[in-house]
Amino acid sequence: MIEVEEPFSIDIENLDVPVIGVIDLVEEDEAGTVIITDFKTSSKAYSTDQVDKNQQLTLYKMAVKNNGFADR
Repeated sequence: MIEVEEPFSIDIENLDVPVIGVIDLVEEDEAGTVIITDFKTSSKAYSTDQVDKNQQLTLYKMAVKNNGFADR
């Protein structure tokens, strides 16, 4: 585990305000890959297609890269 409830703030081009949020869990596997977990109350997991199109998870990825994990 790297962080629990990791706050972030990122600036996005063409927005006048920063995007602010909290990532539920940031982990690292044995290979050093960073894993972002967002806990949901849904009864089933997202499909790969849903993950690929999810704007919230895209913002989380941008935030993690901005917070020192750009190379992973």
